Amino acid sequence: MPVKAFPAAGICPATLGAAAAWLTPGREPSPPCNGLAQDTHVRTSMGAAIQPGMSCGALGEAIVKATAGSEPGRHTRAQAQAMKDVLFALARVQPKNFDVDPALRVPLATALADYGPDLHEMLAGLDSDYVLKAGHDTPPWEAGGTYRLSVYHTVFRATLRAVAEDPRAYALLRLAETRTAAERLAAVPAGATGSELSLQPTRNGRHA
Repeated sequence: MPVKAFPAAGICPATLGAAAAWLTPGREPSPPCNGLAQDTHVRTSMGAAIQPGMSCGALGEAIVKATAGSEPGRHTRAQAQAMKDVLFALARVQPKNFDVDPALRVPLATALADYGPDLHEMLAGLDSDYVLKAGHDTPPWEAGGTYRLSVYHTVFRATLRAVAEDPRAYALLRLAETRTAAERLAAVPAGATGSELSLQPTRNGRHA
């Protein structure tokens, strides 16, 4: 099940850093529901979940259902592909400084938060798999008992900024990143030295 939304009170804006920064003025209008329901790739990956005339809120909930695994952080290839298609669709039809429909922000953050390890690696930009497999035509890949996804750095950062304008969405994303960073640090062996010791702190530091 995906992470649920919760109030953002008391959460310090540190981990997501620039990725959650407010967009500058000068936004241009976006298509209804950011054009997601009309995108060919999204319609293919989500199938009957997209219905004619559905509201942006209903579309957001459909995205959560289509991308969430049967247990937190575990996804099929189809679920990860749907998430990747949504991210690329958001960037494909938007102006440079785009906005995400308010009704989509929390659902998109909920969906993204279920991909905590992928968010962590895309924010860090150090894992070669996430760099080399970021293209739209490169499908999700299996690793660690689940399917991983990546998108271009510019696509990911722009989407994250726009989604995180809602404080609840920001809180979801920050919690997912904080949890993943803590898990990675806890997994470093007690006697680790050299790169084995420094890699995870370096990755975490790139998110600040």
